[in-house]
Amino acid sequence: MLLIALGAVGCILLLACANVASLLIARMTGRERELAMRTALGATTRRLAQWLVAESLVLTVAAAAVSVMVLLGLMAGLRTLLAGAIPHAEAVGVDQSVLLFVAVSVLVTSALCAAIPVARVMRRHDSPGARLSSSGAVGTAVRDSVRRVLVAAQVAAALVLVVGALLLVTTIWQLSGVGLGFNATHVATLKVSALGLGNPAQVQTDKVTEILRRLRSLPGVSAAGASTSFPVSGHAFGFTVPVAGEPPPPGVAQDATGVDAVSPGFFGAMGIQMIAGRDFEDRDGSSAPRVAVVNKSFARLNFGGRDSLSRRVSLGGGPEDANIAVVGVVDDFKDGNPGDDTKPTVYVPLPQAAPQLGFHTLALAVRTPSDPRRLMPSLRREIAGLAPQSAVYDLATMEDRVAMTIAPQRQRAVVFGIFAVVAVILAAVGLYGLLASVVAQNRREFGVRLALGATRRNLIGLVLRQGLAPTAVGIVVGFGVALACSRLLADRLYGVTALDPVTYLAAAATMVVVSTAASCVPAYRATTVDPIRVLRTD
Repeated sequence: MLLIALGAVGCILLLACANVASLLIARMTGRERELAMRTALGATTRRLAQWLVAESLVLTVAAAAVSVMVLLGLMAGLRTLLAGAIPHAEAVGVDQSVLLFVAVSVLVTSALCAAIPVARVMRRHDSPGARLSSSGAVGTAVRDSVRRVLVAAQVAAALVLVVGALLLVTTIWQLSGVGLGFNATHVATLKVSALGLGNPAQVQTDKVTEILRRLRSLPGVSAAGASTSFPVSGHAFGFTVPVAGEPPPPGVAQDATGVDAVSPGFFGAMGIQMIAGRDFEDRDGSSAPRVAVVNKSFARLNFGGRDSLSRRVSLGGGPEDANIAVVGVVDDFKDGNPGDDTKPTVYVPLPQAAPQLGFHTLALAVRTPSDPRRLMPSLRREIAGLAPQSAVYDLATMEDRVAMTIAPQRQRAVVFGIFAVVAVILAAVGLYGLLASVVAQNRREFGVRLALGATRRNLIGLVLRQGLAPTAVGIVVGFGVALACSRLLADRLYGVTALDPVTYLAAAATMVVVSTAASCVPAYRATTVDPIRVLRTD
């Protein structure tokens, strides 16, 4: 994603360079005689090229100095923004490597911005006649054509970023609507270090039972449970789980079944629906017959449409070792990213799982009808009283944990959204500059058209067509580039394909609307030309 973001930054830089180059070309229109006079007085083409590069360098250095000062002022906010996106974001700063990159960017950008004006100088000042003549219709047409190409390139680059932003925003919208399989509202969660609960495993499970009993007795607590991991945390153990009397399902990889240890009341605290059978109870202790609850995916994969209850499974053994009775089936719920498929999972009681699985961290979930944040100090206090040697940490609401799972996608969407907005603005500015220059150069033509009977609507349509022509070319080119780059985002999307036609049409419509808006002011100025004054001047 950092490489993709770097590519987006490169697109923004090229858009800015195209705008500056377009402005420099426009300035040359009014400076042709100045350049010709300098040439006639002895200035060489090389000297003029150096002068134009120096102008571009001054602009770029000034912009770089301002950007570095702004960056230094916003560094604290930038670290906060990056904290959830990259590791060790606190180490991000403006050091020698950043300043070196800025210096190199200044040189490259200056060369890019001055390239087209320098090329014009080298072509236009190779003969005495050209040096002393003002720019003619052909030269103006060539310059306008170059600027139209730059505008089309800007539209194409902006379209690529808009497509990427729309795809990522659609992904966020789709992920937000995914059914999680549990109720994340009004649930306080925290983690407890199991190493401080004592040894052996039986002592730990007895301590967990006592902790849950005390938590359930607190005012405002309607349910409490414990597990080795939270939903959407993606930390369930991977096991091969044979079923008694059944061959393994075809095409299922080894260790493809998740195994998690939960306490009685955990499913209720998380709002997970029990489809069949019963939940774990206090009688399912370490010395009781071994039992398990499976999720719907496991039952569908291994049992088909047959009754799931009283079937037997094995953890780490073969079908002949299957001695764990299935006593219940729960609804599927997301154990990892909401966009991932739910894998088959077997849940076993904490007292029976502790000797085999072992766990270093205990995940507690407490449901309350009120704000769960208000309950967290009481939870920490009660646990500290019962297990003073255990660290209590990572207190958060379940809603916050769900939000954290899609935080990377949300950050990508925000970043690309900002890039897309900046790119659209730059493309609109470039198109506006082109049309404003065209209107200023063709005031005489517009006056003659009005004098010969053209209506103001005709002039508006003429200017709008001149603006929409490079936009249409840019959209076509942008479609091709976006299709070629779509594979870079394919594995980061959910609920939408990288070739989604609706997204591409929406991006094209956005560019058409923005281009039309940018063309309105120059089109209106074309209608304000006074034909009598133009003809009198002529």
